[in-house]
Amino acid sequence: MFFHQMFWQQYKIRDSSLGTRIPCWQLMIILIDYIMTTAPEYNKTSLVGLPINVILNWPMATTAGFSAFLNDKVNRLFKSILNYWGKFLSSSASCHVLTDDPRHGWFGEDAMQAMPNFVREFKCRPNEKHYGFTSWDDFFTREFRDGIRPVASPDDDSIVANACESAPYQISTAVKKRDFFWAKHQRYSLDFILNMSDLAKQFHGGTVYQAYLSATSYHRWHSPVSGTIYKIELVDGSYYSATHDIQDSPAPPNICMSQGYLAQVAARGIIYIQADNPHIGLMCFVSLGMSEVSSNEITIEEKDKVKKGDQLGMFHYGGSTHLLIFRPGVNIEFDTRGQTPGLHTENIPVKSKIATPRTACNIIMSSKPYRVGQWIPSDQKVTDKRLANSTTEVQTKYGDKLELLMALHPPAVNEETDCGETRLVVAYGTEEDLGLHPPVQDLLKAIISDPEINMFFNQMFCQQNKNPNSSTGTRISSWQHMIILINNIMTTTPKYDKTGLVGFPINVILNWPMATTAGFAAFLNDKVNALFKSILNYWGKFFSSSASCYVLNECPRHGWFGKDAMQEMPNFVQEFKCKPDQKYYGFTSWDDFFTREFRDGIRPVESPDDDSIVANACESAPYQISTAVKKRDFFWIKHQRYSLDFILNMSDLAKFHGGTVYQAFLSATSYHRWHSPVSGTIYKTELVDGSYYSATHDIQDDPASPNMSQAYLAQVASRGIIYIKADNPDIGLMCFVSIGMSEVSSNEITVEEKDKVKKGDQLGMFHYGGSTHLLIFRPGVNIKFDTRGQTPGLDTKNILYIIYEQNKPRTTCNMIMSSKPYRVAQWIPSDHKFPDKWLANLIIEVQTKYKDKLALLMALHPPAEDKETASGETPPIVAHGTEEDLGLHPPVQELLKAIISDPEINMFFYQMFWQQSKIRDSSLGTRIPSWQLMIILIDYIMTTAPEYNESGLVGFPINVILNWPMATTAGFAAFLNDKVNRLFKSILNYWGKFLSSSASCYVLNDDPRHGWFGEDAMQAIPNFVQDFKCKPNENITVLHHGMTSSPESFVMAFVQ
Repeated sequence: MFFHQMFWQQYKIRDSSLGTRIPCWQLMIILIDYIMTTAPEYNKTSLVGLPINVILNWPMATTAGFSAFLNDKVNRLFKSILNYWGKFLSSSASCHVLTDDPRHGWFGEDAMQAMPNFVREFKCRPNEKHYGFTSWDDFFTREFRDGIRPVASPDDDSIVANACESAPYQISTAVKKRDFFWAKHQRYSLDFILNMSDLAKQFHGGTVYQAYLSATSYHRWHSPVSGTIYKIELVDGSYYSATHDIQDSPAPPNICMSQGYLAQVAARGIIYIQADNPHIGLMCFVSLGMSEVSSNEITIEEKDKVKKGDQLGMFHYGGSTHLLIFRPGVNIEFDTRGQTPGLHTENIPVKSKIATPRTACNIIMSSKPYRVGQWIPSDQKVTDKRLANSTTEVQTKYGDKLELLMALHPPAVNEETDCGETRLVVAYGTEEDLGLHPPVQDLLKAIISDPEINMFFNQMFCQQNKNPNSSTGTRISSWQHMIILINNIMTTTPKYDKTGLVGFPINVILNWPMATTAGFAAFLNDKVNALFKSILNYWGKFFSSSASCYVLNECPRHGWFGKDAMQEMPNFVQEFKCKPDQKYYGFTSWDDFFTREFRDGIRPVESPDDDSIVANACESAPYQISTAVKKRDFFWIKHQRYSLDFILNMSDLAKFHGGTVYQAFLSATSYHRWHSPVSGTIYKTELVDGSYYSATHDIQDDPASPNMSQAYLAQVASRGIIYIKADNPDIGLMCFVSIGMSEVSSNEITVEEKDKVKKGDQLGMFHYGGSTHLLIFRPGVNIKFDTRGQTPGLDTKNILYIIYEQNKPRTTCNMIMSSKPYRVAQWIPSDHKFPDKWLANLIIEVQTKYKDKLALLMALHPPAEDKETASGETPPIVAHGTEEDLGLHPPVQELLKAIISDPEINMFFYQMFWQQSKIRDSSLGTRIPSWQLMIILIDYIMTTAPEYNESGLVGFPINVILNWPMATTAGFAAFLNDKVNRLFKSILNYWGKFLSSSASCYVLNDDPRHGWFGEDAMQAIPNFVQDFKCKPNENITVLHHGMTSSPESFVMAFVQ
């Protein structure tokens, strides 16, 4: 879903029509795969040092893209890609760009004009091949020659030197412990930057200096002060994440204006240094890997003594920005005049006892259209041209491969489905015949087999067309095209181009799609992140191989040692370790070149008998019947279809393509066990752990998430799957699927494989929560449904009849359930006024009973106050207590901990409670104003059981609490996030234990209005004693009818 959506959403971005976009995730796959065996070429006009970033440029700037790249699964995928690419960049094959090609070689005319003193300044052997560099990474992490890097005022401890050859980006004083780092005017949140370290508190109120490096800069870090290494830490963060609130970035915000934001979420190295100067004391250096390989290598250890200018570590290909963080007692003055990335960046003096720290954030970097450090060209036209050329090249070289992929998986063709009816295409081959690089193959596999990722990628490429001005600019039209493009990138290295170096080719491919809503969700998805990381790692291997050296030549325009490049690096030979007399200046790979070192001393220091009848499996009412169901369809659309592969969890038994799906729902007062609809043999069973509180985001008229989203939930929710081999050969293999819709959502299967069952035999049951189910029939089974007057309950009729004459299957989806605002099966009242009233009463009750608890939580973590930050400036409140004093139930305590300590979850919950106010007619209902109140309410629910209420039974209390927030963009992303799902699963399991204890029996009484055996309830279930096993005359259980717990009542068995 993430990847489908982001490629659609990219077209909604302001001025997105002006840029080249990848139209689909399929093309992105091919592009990134291509990058895995390429190293960046020099290009003085358009150096693309972060090619995957360029491919993802527009898509990841969308709502879906924002979500996706903060998603653990998505991050793991991209980390794998980057590691894969990193291995290439560390191999000799990556040296293919370390040539003297005039234009694109890193030792060509253009490159040497950019690095004129390269031989003099850096350790290299110009008389050797690749200048003596063994890989692109070797070149990238090159060292200065001895004595080249001057150490300014080495004995003056009042001077703090620049730690990298960098230029200032932002200085912020009086930095907070916790701030809202995703806001437009980017602040710093020290707790998040320093990974919730206990040492972070020493820097609250202090100063943060941030600077960035150029793609052609020296990429090692040096100590800004003399002192002792106190502590070091490597943090594995997000890849391709950019703050979604920066709307004035000329391209999707990406790495441009998002540098402050990235300090909180990106992969980073943290080094604490105890300075010899007591006026400085403990300070901190943080390296930030912004995109691509994003590898931070720390080369010192704790307790090491360092002098100002001593090496601390290095960036391997990708990067590159860094922070210097000072305690609040260190008053400092910065000299940032004339600063540009490179060898001659001035030292940044730090003087003691200067003026009172400013409280504003001083943005030094220009706010004009600017791509940081030349990783992506400033002019979007250049990036568009590069993407157009790459697309043409790939279509020429890999036309057959792209044609096969399109035949195997036809792309989206209309807006409503974000894919639509796929045309009939015959494919003479399989995915294996595509010959994709392994991580790109994994990405393709994920897109075609994972329901979330599949939806993301299909939708994003359609949504990109909705962006203003999306009709202009180069776009990748489908994810299929993207796959081929990325695959091509896997064996390419960026050429030098002074007019538009595209160092992020995959970013360019994904540019428009990831700027969509689908893109937003996708890139907060753990699986998506892991796939892209794998691609990048794979590509990294190519960069570290000699094959990547092909751009390390003296080609005047595109060689990294060519005229144009050397104009930009005029002192390349003098400043960097290289061997100009050797091929590729001695560099052994593109990564070797890219990670080239300065020469010593060069670097200045800076900062259920009739077998023809199929019985109803549950006491349920029909919801939807769909015939000619596809193997794969677009289940997230408004006219919800079924995607059999996803419903059946990609099982090899999913041979029901073209068959029929019958879906029905149960009432809250219904019987909740399932019975076999046919006589036969249990062939296979499976329990699938799915999502909680997930609803299709494209149904805008659904007033409550579980209602109109039932068909969608069949694909993504927790479910039990039971395959039954019917005795009736005309039925054959059929399937029953139980679907848990919300809350505990537990499906218990009570049969085993090879069991013989008769029609009506028990198959299993729902435990509290649910409840909808499917019956799935093969395409050869022609059936007729009798759905007249069906309502959930004991009187529900057998509804399916086997018809032996051949009838042409319908191809449309017959919606039986009313499309009016309706709360399915009484789990939540149809009239929204009732849950609103229930919620308002609950808030009053909790605020009365737990006033002190709520006040303490509000004091510890003040709620959001303004729109721009989705939290705003927090008021000065003194909290006389800690989180432990709240006395929360354990899983609720864990949720609180995650909200306050995990930057992604923190942002989700702050933003969803702000975004709810933007929902149409949201002003008419009762809302929870903050996540803080949500915590207290959920904690209260942990020891309550639902009371009966004739006018407004609230069977899903947590759903009602989250009703408005989870309908927001942030809520949609949050409840597809693995970490959030695990937290809520823990909460629901904890509540389930209470509901299975005797303490929950307090609602099993004869109270006329709210007791489950009272007057009102017994009017709703008049034959309760006759129908169900219970003991209404027992003494101790007179009130409880012999029920030991509420769920025991819930799953009561019929009298035989």
